[in-house]
Amino acid sequence: MLKLCNRDYPVSDLIDMLRPRVVLFASKPTYTGSLEGLRRHPDTLGVCIHPFLTRVHGPLQVSLTVDARMFPEGTSAVEWGPTVRHFLWAIN
Repeated sequence: MLKLCNRDYPVSDLIDMLRPRVVLFASKPTYTGSLEGLRRHPDTLGVCIHPFLTRVHGPLQVSLTVDARMFPEGTSAVEWGPTVRHFLWAIN
């Protein structure tokens, strides 16, 4: 089902249309399939979290770099969340 959705409704198309500041992925295959769209929009931050552990910890499923800060895979949302929030609300 996920493959069909990614094929018929690619997130990269949504990124192109909406140009969001942050995209939160709970699927590593969807994140990986959206890397081209994220590269086209370097001002859009892609965050990939573990889909089954989000209620408690929100650990990263893929390492994340925000404003020169690097958060490795497995980092809890308590650590990366404030930096992403600041990135989201920062006015350029």
